[in-house]
Amino acid sequence: MIEHAGKKRKMKPGVFYLLPENYPFKSTYFAGGEFFFIHFTISDRSLYRFFGNVNDIIELDSPDLVSAFDHLSQSSWHAALQSLVSCVILQMISPEICHQLAFRQTLIQQFGSLFDLLETQPPANVRIASIAQAVGMSPGALARKFQRCLGINLKDYLHQKTMMEAQRLLATTQRTIAQIADELGFTDRHYFYQYFQKHNNCTPSQFRNLHHMVSQEASD
Repeated sequence: MIEHAGKKRKMKPGVFYLLPENYPFKSTYFAGGEFFFIHFTISDRSLYRFFGNVNDIIELDSPDLVSAFDHLSQSSWHAALQSLVSCVILQMISPEICHQLAFRQTLIQQFGSLFDLLETQPPANVRIASIAQAVGMSPGALARKFQRCLGINLKDYLHQKTMMEAQRLLATTQRTIAQIADELGFTDRHYFYQYFQKHNNCTPSQFRNLHHMVSQEASD
């Protein structure tokens, strides 16, 4: 049983349920049963989330997916589980999602050199003027084209990229906050604290503690 906002939904054995982002829930199941859940997002190089606007639970009933999941769940290779689920869901969810992926890929190819450049620099060090010069455009022209083609403000994209990398490092490494700030390109650790709190409504330490608490609860 999945419970959210006072509403209950009965779960069927061997069925996958996709819950929207930031969807808090409680689950109950019979003794002797097994319940697995995986947190994942599917996004392209522009950080566009393909399920970001989904507001309801999506139900997937696939014996082949269940069989593959059962096999991989016996191993410790969690990355394979995430990859499997993500790839199969993209193919099953609807033809529109696949068409959307292909269409956005053609748009993103126009900015291939830009994305390649951004991947070589600490995200907090990136300046629109410098990347515009590197791709042979004026800052204004680059920002307008990025917004028009990909539907996201370039400055907002750079902020999101910085925060996603900060969250990843906080959640998956044992590096200190100061080390993470330095790796991201922040020269002032205190500014990194303020920047992170502004965009996440919590401090880096609070985010890390909360992530570890949720992970511990999931493993118990």
